[in-house]
Amino acid sequence: MTNFIWPTDTKRVTSEFRTGSRPDHHGVDIAESGYHPIYASAKGKVTRSDGNGTYGQCIYIEHAINGQTWETVYAHMRDGSRRVSVGEQVNQGEIIGVMGNTGRSSGPHLHFELHKGNWNANKSNAVDPLDYLGIEEEKEELKIPTEEPSDDNYYRIMSGLFFNMESFENALKRLKEVYTRVVYIAPDKPILEEEEGWRIRFYTGQMQGHNNAQNFKKALESEFSWNFHIVDSKQDYENLVYRRGGESEEIYYRVQTGLFDNVAYYNNARDELKSKYGSVIYEASDDSKLREDEDLRLRFYTGRVMGISAAQALKSRLQQKFTWNFHIVEAVITKE
Repeated sequence: MTNFIWPTDTKRVTSEFRTGSRPDHHGVDIAESGYHPIYASAKGKVTRSDGNGTYGQCIYIEHAINGQTWETVYAHMRDGSRRVSVGEQVNQGEIIGVMGNTGRSSGPHLHFELHKGNWNANKSNAVDPLDYLGIEEEKEELKIPTEEPSDDNYYRIMSGLFFNMESFENALKRLKEVYTRVVYIAPDKPILEEEEGWRIRFYTGQMQGHNNAQNFKKALESEFSWNFHIVDSKQDYENLVYRRGGESEEIYYRVQTGLFDNVAYYNNARDELKSKYGSVIYEASDDSKLREDEDLRLRFYTGRVMGISAAQALKSRLQQKFTWNFHIVEAVITKE
């Protein structure tokens, strides 16, 4: 049996291949509410990556497996979520986009097709993907020895730094395959960083006793190649406030975006900003406290401009180029 993996992190099939009620449905629909990355079902080369009318935002990947050519289709992706271009090589399991609702679609889902041979307009090579999707081996949950706490303090394990969202997402996905408890994410520094300077890491929940923290750290290090550190769970970052100022021509202001509440929206917006806005961009979390994964809130800031008139003009220009919300704040960062 050819080893294709499920193309997303849910296996909830809402419409099957060429059913009696939908004989012209040449793939399967996989749907679930929320944020769901889309994975390359097998290693291959991207043959199409664009907006395709009925299919909406879609990607085609050609695979050569044991002398047989195959092609997979991933349709209705979220606007702006496609991460690969025509001609790129992708690995099995690589994130290529996010489940969406583009094209002819009645709700967020992934339409997934598998063709034994190349895709053609008549879909004559289409086969039922459910006959070929591999049964993935269940990963064993991480075993963490627990002892009588050696002290009364509580600790967390934090990862080393990830310098871009893609590597962070991939690491978080791998962690959650073997560790099912709550994982928190937080920026390394809750201050403005110039573009390319965003640094992020994740934290575990609390555990009592330094001995248990050491056991947990060793278990993680035996499973993953990242760096891990033990920290006091009371350690937190200073809260920072971006003050909304008055209307003075004598102080500096920045223009900030509204919030992006998941990393996919954030990455897409970041790419769009960099392509259409030529000045320096800063990025920061809305607050500096630990948040459960999928709940980090991010926004962007412009550089400083002197006076409210210049700030209002900058805000107006940004509103003409982008669809997000924008706000004017004082450039000075103050502690609560």
